[in-house]
Amino acid sequence: MEHAPLSLIKPSRWLMQQVKRAQGWLYLTVLLGLLSGLLIILQAYWLARVIDQACMHHQAIAALWPELLGILLCFLVRAGILGLKSWASFHIGASVRAHVREALTAHLLKISPLKVAQISSGALSALMLEQVEALQNFCARYYPQMIFAVLLPILILVMVFPHNWIAGLVLLITAPLIPLFMALVGMGASALHRENFVALERLGAKFVDVLQGFATLKLFDQSQHQAQVIERSAAGYRQKTMRVLRVAFLSSATLEFFASLSIALIATWLGLSLLGYIHWGEYGHGLTLWTALFILLLAPEFYLPLKELGVYYHDRAAAIGASEAILAILQKPVLHDAKPGVLIETREEGVQVSVKNLFFTYPKAQHPTISNLSFTLKPNTCMAIVGVSGVGKSTLLQLLAGNLMPDSGELYLNGVSRQEASLASWRGAIGFLSQKPKLLPGSVKENIQLVCPEASDTRILKAAQDAGLNLSLDHQIGEQNAGISVGQAQRIALARVFLKEAKLILLDEPTASLDAKHQAVIMDTIFRQKHRATWIIVTHHLDTITHCDEIWTIEQGTLAKSL
Repeated sequence: MEHAPLSLIKPSRWLMQQVKRAQGWLYLTVLLGLLSGLLIILQAYWLARVIDQACMHHQAIAALWPELLGILLCFLVRAGILGLKSWASFHIGASVRAHVREALTAHLLKISPLKVAQISSGALSALMLEQVEALQNFCARYYPQMIFAVLLPILILVMVFPHNWIAGLVLLITAPLIPLFMALVGMGASALHRENFVALERLGAKFVDVLQGFATLKLFDQSQHQAQVIERSAAGYRQKTMRVLRVAFLSSATLEFFASLSIALIATWLGLSLLGYIHWGEYGHGLTLWTALFILLLAPEFYLPLKELGVYYHDRAAAIGASEAILAILQKPVLHDAKPGVLIETREEGVQVSVKNLFFTYPKAQHPTISNLSFTLKPNTCMAIVGVSGVGKSTLLQLLAGNLMPDSGELYLNGVSRQEASLASWRGAIGFLSQKPKLLPGSVKENIQLVCPEASDTRILKAAQDAGLNLSLDHQIGEQNAGISVGQAQRIALARVFLKEAKLILLDEPTASLDAKHQAVIMDTIFRQKHRATWIIVTHHLDTITHCDEIWTIEQGTLAKSL
């Protein structure tokens, strides 16, 4: 069965689909819940019989031991079943949470790195932790309770109607009132939870941003001001949380009121029947104490699944609020990877690059950044692209690297189109250095080794030397590149490119943060390795491209050959 596109799926329906992924645990939970319901009925039967036999028939306690032992046994077995039910229901939520986190991680790996960079790290951590965690109670409590709220009342009605159809009719008529008022009171709960999650996401993002920029805030004496801003944001989040709790307590009180009112109505009816004032609903047999007690003991159990569903209704509201944020990530378009079997053949020499009639426009932009751009670059050629800022040089490299998809036109590596090639194969043939390379906390060696985990220390050291890096491989890098300069970060990223030994090297301003001496060292290294790959270099420094084979100028989204 094919699922509808995520953009067309409502959060509630998506949640139902996720629970079905843990069907084994769900079936076990429902089975244990039904067994517990049957034990409640059996326990009520024996308890009513004991009281009836002792009060109305003056039976001695010794004669009632079988029923008393049966009641005790039902109590003990039901306690064990409820424990197993809680264990099984927890695994429903655990399975769903694990699957959703895997799906989010896999989807983030498929979308463009540029789109991932637009998501705040605080918002992303809140999504992966708190918001995915909010699915637990929906899966473990609310969804199974939806099933119990239908099956257990039906089971009790089947037991009550043969004894007194009026009592059964009262139960049947009043039962829909509880979910009705539950829906009415909780109608705004989803909106409140959505607001709560948005506030939490913003608070987390703000807190992470302040931590990352704490040194700068101290430098400009703004740390106290930002502490006050966070304090106000936390107070706003606390107020939103209290609004959610107010709705939760209001709905619980409403459900308790209507359930108690219905039980009182049944008790009054049964009492008047026992006193002989009413003789309806008894099928002409007369109402006995045993029958009245049996029905009265089952009445609270009839409403209990419905009341618990009302209590868990806010778990549903919280899960829907969280699922909207999750779906917002899962609905982000992925990079095209329709034919993962098509590979790019790479040989000892570099790859041939062909671009035909390429168009690309950023969202909400009035004019295309790349417009009808075409060129062909032979293997082992070093090509420089120059032009003023903002004309599309970096965009072209992002398109070639596979981080953006063109609106139209074709990109080819060794005759293989980007539309046909495996994304892994396409990226495997490319070494890319962006203007703002990302480094992770850890040693210099670990950061260089990211592209080739099995690389030997000798290869890593050579790549570092080729990049002109003068740091020890054991030097530790902190958060946000703490402990190294901008130029050193650039050279570590360049060493990473050299270690990969890709056949197409894309360099976006490789010497932008370096002095003249290190510019010369790195460009000399590039030109000495020119024969090993095809190079495309974006730069503003004209003195660094004198050894390039071709120099192209980009203007109004189109390339023109300068040399």
